[in-house]
Amino acid sequence: MVYLILRLVHILFMATWIGAVFFTSGDVRRSLEAGPEHLSLLQDRVSRNVRIAGPSAILTLLSGFGLIFSLGGMASVPPAIHTAMTLAILAWAVSGFGIGGAWRKIQAGLAEGQDLATLAPLLKRMKISTMVFQTLWLVCLVLMVFRHGVA
Repeated sequence: MVYLILRLVHILFMATWIGAVFFTSGDVRRSLEAGPEHLSLLQDRVSRNVRIAGPSAILTLLSGFGLIFSLGGMASVPPAIHTAMTLAILAWAVSGFGIGGAWRKIQAGLAEGQDLATLAPLLKRMKISTMVFQTLWLVCLVLMVFRHGVA
């Protein structure tokens, strides 16, 4: 029963983490293109997403380790779970440093009054980081769902 509850908690935190990050870069791009009147709301939305994504990511990883150890430790789970856990840690780094780092620089550029053309490379970095994050998440999902069928 503890395993099932922990699994549900793991899935809920993972879905919250993914949901908070998934559309952020597109929202930033569209809001910047829409003009300066949208910036205050944009900053509120992205700040909220960051406040949700960060703890959800950590709790996803911790609940994943909890699931592993509830089954008897690292030696008790298939190699696909080891790979998925490694990729999840990498996804956490990409979301924090790639997406989050680009957002912090965009936010600083907005505070300095930079225009969209100047911020374009940061928007591109944010978009690419988001695509990498989404790919890592998808691979993790496949590895965890089909963990016994993957060598």
